[in-house]
Amino acid sequence: MTSCKGSSRPLPLHQPLPRLQLTTLVLLELGLGVVLLLILWIAGIPPMPQLFDQLDQIQQHPPLWLQVPMGSESYLWIYPVVLFVSAWLI
Repeated sequence: MTSCKGSSRPLPLHQPLPRLQLTTLVLLELGLGVVLLLILWIAGIPPMPQLFDQLDQIQQHPPLWLQVPMGSESYLWIYPVVLFVSAWLI
């Protein structure tokens, strides 16, 4: 071990690695999963194009409960107008 100038405390030769937090590990796993899916897709492994074709079909024809409601768009103005008026009155 060596010591710093003017310090009587010896410096350790190696620092312990910092402990990774759960969030970091989850994000690393998600990133590696996406990279793995892309590699499998580019390699042409049979389930991957089928998976992406199925996702495309779901996006082109979403279930009824996921579709944007059709009809009068005027109700969309209610929320911003109410928030604007309430903020202006305050």
